[in-house]
Amino acid sequence: VAAAFHFNEIVSLTSVKEASQYLQAYGDNTENIDVEQTMKIVSNASNLKQHEDKAESKHFIMSEDHAENFKGLLLSETNDWRALVIRCAIRLWQMQKTLEKREESNTIIQLSRSEKNVAREAMYIFAPLASLLGMNRLKNELEGVSFQALYPRQFKQITSSYNSLGMEAVLESAKVDMEKMIDEDPILLSHRASGGTFKVTARVKEPFSLWRKMLRTGKKNVLDIRDCIAIRVVASAGSMYGGALNQKSNEDLCYYIKDRCLSCWPMLSKNGHFKDYVKNPKANGYQSLHYTAQTKFCGESWPFEIQIRSKEMHRVAEFGVAAHCDYKAKSHSYTMKNASHNIDESSRAYLKAADEWRRCSSLANRSPRAAFVDDCIITRKINAARISIDQRLAPYIEALKTKRKEVERERVFVFLSLNNEKGDQPISKKTHKQHKNRAIISLPSGSRVLDALRMMENQFGIDLKLKSMESSCATLAQDESGDSVQVSFTQKLTTGDFLNVQN
Repeated sequence: VAAAFHFNEIVSLTSVKEASQYLQAYGDNTENIDVEQTMKIVSNASNLKQHEDKAESKHFIMSEDHAENFKGLLLSETNDWRALVIRCAIRLWQMQKTLEKREESNTIIQLSRSEKNVAREAMYIFAPLASLLGMNRLKNELEGVSFQALYPRQFKQITSSYNSLGMEAVLESAKVDMEKMIDEDPILLSHRASGGTFKVTARVKEPFSLWRKMLRTGKKNVLDIRDCIAIRVVASAGSMYGGALNQKSNEDLCYYIKDRCLSCWPMLSKNGHFKDYVKNPKANGYQSLHYTAQTKFCGESWPFEIQIRSKEMHRVAEFGVAAHCDYKAKSHSYTMKNASHNIDESSRAYLKAADEWRRCSSLANRSPRAAFVDDCIITRKINAARISIDQRLAPYIEALKTKRKEVERERVFVFLSLNNEKGDQPISKKTHKQHKNRAIISLPSGSRVLDALRMMENQFGIDLKLKSMESSCATLAQDESGDSVQVSFTQKLTTGDFLNVQN
């Protein structure tokens, strides 16, 4: 949200000098700020906004199908991942303002067409993009606010179930039991003593994700969703026998942990089944061991899912196979350079250091020497935290770059609009079918205008009489400025083109 605020202010600035003056207003130290790079990020974010505005001004309703193509469009037009983060943050800010307006009225107010579209874009476009960037908190917030805005009654029902059932307390209890099991097992302790690691995490399924799965499975009760609450163990084998560690060592460790878990938390006899994605990986390379168990809490039985995987499996699950391979190839040299750093790997460390820097900068009574020493210490903390964040985000950025290259190389995304002879009319409740004459399509790279027109016939179920039109080798189109131009059937399409055809 802070990035979005600065973007809104700086987007009107036209020169590096103006941007420098603006940034200096927020602090006297701008030596570490690359103003020229900042302007490039702003320019890229502005370009992405133009595509969003085009979809909004032409009344493109973001169904899931259209959203998938629009997501590909934004991804292919992203030159810097930070520009994409800014656009995600702006969507979050817009949705928060919408919900604030609803809370002030103390009623479930009807969203306007524009607000609904913003919410759909947050849910189907920007949340998945945030996930691709590895920003799961931002992704969950985007899904949460859009779910609350679009489906307020369902949101209230799900969250009320969370609170009434006390799921967080159940999960924390299960997590403590899992950690205790690991700490008391002699073989696992031997792994840990020889360099092995075990990380236990717990989560309650996010409201939107849970609601979507309940719809898909037809379940009525949140506890009927087997992975509503889950415990995950990410393990790394130690060199306890002195031999070289390999993939099989980690796989064997995962199966051993699974057996230990089964002895503590038996598999549910009803609807419980074991999923072995280690021996039988998914098509996308995903590997993990899953099974449904139950735990006792306050005298009641609670179903939950146990997930076990190695660090390598976890990296593939989080970042994808291609990004994992790229990151693994680069990580050795990067790790060697930073082997001496023991860094808190969280954004909280950066924010804490930044707050400390602001506080110390405001102390006017410090001596010049004391101020210099303090600033050096704080600067080192901030830089260390930045290195930490860069390390955590590196594989996600690789995944984004890999995905972007694939999309840019293989696909082109085009706006299509079909107008009847009476002309284009704004969408209203009475003319809601109008959005069916608009689409964002994905075509193979190198496609021509004629390819788009043929897809338009298929999408809208019409006959444009292309053979008779082909005699002139042109059709009526409209560019983003709204000016009508004559376009050849053989003209090559580029991502973001807007094709408007009069029927």
